[in-house]
Amino acid sequence: MQPAKTGEPAPVTAIEVPLKLVQYIEPEIPQRLRARLRNNNEVTVAFTVNRDGSLSDVGIRATTNRALDDAVLDAVRQWRYGPLPEPREGTVQLVFNLDE
Repeated sequence: MQPAKTGEPAPVTAIEVPLKLVQYIEPEIPQRLRARLRNNNEVTVAFTVNRDGSLSDVGIRATTNRALDDAVLDAVRQWRYGPLPEPREGTVQLVFNLDE
């Protein structure tokens, strides 16, 4: 990138607004499932944060236990982030330590 010449406006660079989770819903794991699970179950979820903070295109990217997937997706679909100037992709990893 070269500096702006005299009299020309400098190029504008977009500042990426950090994602701010404003509504978190805990996944509801049924008791019968909790009894069968061990520590360190991980589910990674990918999604798009829309301008209004709602989520779309929510899906499982990776999981160590498919039995958790539906509960995780149900919860994450209800999450809300702060508003953004443009939609953004996001990823989150949830770790379940159910022996505790």
